[in-house]
Order: sequence, then C-alpha cells, then structure tokens
Amino acid sequence: MNNSPQGIKMNDNNNKLKTFGEVFLAATWSLLQNLCGLIFFLLLKIAGRQSKIYKNRVVTYWKLRSGLTLGNFIFINSLAGQKTLDHEYGHTLQSAMLGPLWLIVVGLPSIIWCGAFEGYRVKTNTSYYAFYNEKWADKLGKVERGKNNDSET
Repeated sequence: MNNSPQGIKMNDNNNKLKTFGEVFLAATWSLLQNLCGLIFFLLLKIAGRQSKIYKNRVVTYWKLRSGLTLGNFIFINSLAGQKTLDHEYGHTLQSAMLGPLWLIVVGLPSIIWCGAFEGYRVKTNTSYYAFYNEKWADKLGKVERGKNNDSET
C-alpha cells in the first residue's frame, strides 16, 4: 500500500482494470466520459502531474480545489482527503451504471450545482453534498459525513 498526499490509501498492485467486463464497459457504455477523462489525464501528465491507481481508477492530482470525475479518471487536489477521493470514486460507479446518460443525469447537473449555485448554498446553508447526484456519489463511495456535510473529517 502506498500513501500519497494527505495519507490517501493507494493500491500500487492494481495498476490495470482487473476484469474484461470493466474494460468492455469502459470502452463501450462509458466511452464518452472515458475519452474525455483520458484527454484530461494526458494533458495533466504532459504538465507533470502525478497519478496513482485507486480501486482500479486513475487518480491524477491537479491544482484546482474541486474534484472532477470522467469515467474511470478522477482529478483531485493533492490536499484532498479520503472522503473526497471516495466521493469521486462514487461518481465513477455512477458513470458505470448510467453510461452515456451519466453526462446528462450526473455530470452536467453537478457542474451547474458547483458553479452556479454557490451563493444559494451559502445563503440557505445547504451542503454541496445535499444535491441528489452528490448524495448518491457519497452513498456509492461509502462516504459518511457528520453534521458539517462539507467537512473532510
């Protein structure tokens, strides 16, 4: 087990998708998200960013504070904690379940909720993770949040 920034547990032994089914799913059902994720990944690798494997997903560290998931590719800040990583992993599971619908059902609403509704969330004291797709990603990623839903602890 390799520990990366912030003590996130990474598994260096799982550096490939393990089953034919996962590879087939990524190559067909989730093709669009995975192609977009691959492009982001390659651009960030060219820029010298570090990557690790977590639960058969490619995790790449970037400078942005927010996380992003595209298919089997997760992009997070190196200061992000385990909850953020597990939350983003939950989005990869949503992608595998919804395939091409993921972009409409989860991806686009998530970007809009993150970018356009920050003022609303602050004004109403609503957690970012209260939105349906974020709550679902937490559930799939087995993230438990306390009273302060936005907290890493």
